[in-house]
Amino acid sequence: MKYLKFKINSFINSLKKIFLTKKKTKKKSLHLLFLQIINHIKIDIKKKIYVSAYNIKTTFNLNVTIFICSLIFFLYLIYISVPGIIYNKSIQNYLTKILQTNYHFNFSLSPKIKYSILPKPHFEIQDVIIFNKKGDYEKNFAQIKKLKIFLNQGSFLKKNNLQINYIEIYNSNFFVVKSDLEYLQIFFEKKYFKKPLIIKKSTFFYKDDNDETVALSNLQKVNIYKDSIKNQYLVRSNGEIFNLPFIFNWKKDDNKFEIISNIKFKKI
Repeated sequence: MKYLKFKINSFINSLKKIFLTKKKTKKKSLHLLFLQIINHIKIDIKKKIYVSAYNIKTTFNLNVTIFICSLIFFLYLIYISVPGIIYNKSIQNYLTKILQTNYHFNFSLSPKIKYSILPKPHFEIQDVIIFNKKGDYEKNFAQIKKLKIFLNQGSFLKKNNLQINYIEIYNSNFFVVKSDLEYLQIFFEKKYFKKPLIIKKSTFFYKDDNDETVALSNLQKVNIYKDSIKNQYLVRSNGEIFNLPFIFNWKKDDNKFEIISNIKFKKI
C-alpha cells in the first residue's frame, strides 16, 4: 500500500514539474515576443523620425533655395530697371551724345523714348533722323522709324557713363548722294563704328545731283560689326536691288592690310 502511494506521489510530482517547466517556457516565449515587438516599434519610430526629419530638412532647404533665387531675381529686375529710373528728361541729349561718340553720325532724337528690359535692357526711340554735313548745311541722310539702343549691363550704376553693346535700326529710309558715298567709304575705312550696328527692313535710295532717285535697294538686314579675334571689320547684308535678290559682303582685315568686297545675285 505504501508503495502504491509513493508511486502516485511520484507521478503527481512529475506532472507538476512538467507543468511548471511548460509554464516557465511559455512565460519566457511571451517575454521574448514582447521584447521583439517593443524593439520593432522602437526601430519603426526611429525610422519615422528620421524620415520626417529628412523631409523637413529637404523641404526647408528647398524653400530656402526658392527664396534666395526669388530674391536674387527680384534684385536683378530692380538692377536692370535702373536706367529707366535714374535717367529723366535729359536722357534725350545724353543718348544723342552716346550715339555720336560711337558711330560718328549726327543723330537727332525725338522725345518719344521708352525703356524696356525685354528681350534685353534697351532704350527705344521713335522717329529718329540722321544728318550728314554737306558744305554749310546738314543734309537729311536717314529717317528712322524705330531705333533700339541695347545697353551694357555692367554700366547701369555709373550715372552719366552708360555704355552700349549695339544698336538696331528698323524701317528706315536712307537718302544717299555721291558725297554720302565718299563719307561712307571713310566711315568704314577709318573704322568709325565702335559698336555693332544692325539695320532691318529698310530702303536705300541713291539720288543724283538733281535729287532724283536713280537706284533703289530694299535691305532686309545689314550687319556692321568688328571681329575682335580676327581683327576684322565686317559688313554683311542681304536684300533686293532692281527686284534682284543679292548678298553683299565687305571686309577690312587689319592683319593683312586688305579690303575685300563682293556681291552675289541670286537667281529669281
